[in-house]
Amino acid sequence: MTVFVPTLRGTTHLSFSGELTPGELQELARALESNTTLRSLSLSQIFSGMASGDVSDSTEACSKVAAALLNNTTLHSLILCGNKIDNAGASAMCTLLRQHQPTLRRLDLSGNDICPQGARTLAFALARNTTLEALRLGSNRIGTDGAAAIANVLMSNTTLKELDLSHNSITAEGIVALGKTLTRNKALRELDVSINPFGDAAYTALAEGLRHNVTLRMLSLANTCGQKEGRMAIALAIRDSPRLELPTVVGVSFEAFARQLGLP
Repeated sequence: MTVFVPTLRGTTHLSFSGELTPGELQELARALESNTTLRSLSLSQIFSGMASGDVSDSTEACSKVAAALLNNTTLHSLILCGNKIDNAGASAMCTLLRQHQPTLRRLDLSGNDICPQGARTLAFALARNTTLEALRLGSNRIGTDGAAAIANVLMSNTTLKELDLSHNSITAEGIVALGKTLTRNKALRELDVSINPFGDAAYTALAEGLRHNVTLRMLSLANTCGQKEGRMAIALAIRDSPRLELPTVVGVSFEAFARQLGLP
């Protein structure tokens, strides 16, 4: 496939959606290896059709893209949504984080098939990375254990500012771990845990995290299971927050509680 080579010469942004054959992927990998200008790369659903969606082919495709970008010094954003990336594919992507890819700021792996093991691998890589600012893992299957592994790493991480863990079957235990992280983390500005099956106990843990956190600006709780007690805990935490810029909480109707507490 020759279309990628002239497209990549001198370009700074490339977005492609659609299935690629193994030969086309190889041409793309070669073009990426030699490119010195690309700043953002979005490849959506390009692996899903390989050999009728064979998982081993998806993993190999991830490995080729990661290898092609390993020595890249210009890429800031890498989006690989909807590519059937599993734990092995996530591990291949982790080479970019573990080996300190110097410029990558945003990694989007939303809409794939990453499970707890893959999330733990990502967490291990994130612990050794000092450049990534946004990690999006929405609509995977990382579960409670995967969320807890990432939460543990964020206790000491000082660079990640945006984290999306929406729609990942994360129960209260995983959200409680994230709440504890908020008490110590001093970098995170946006946290999305929407569309996960947790309720008031997790809300209370997040509220406790908000009481101590001074950096978070956006917390998304849409389509979760918090009731009166949980919403009240969040409202009280916002009222008592020492920060000048209060966080925005998305997806929770606690305005009545906020008015009772004298919140704006």
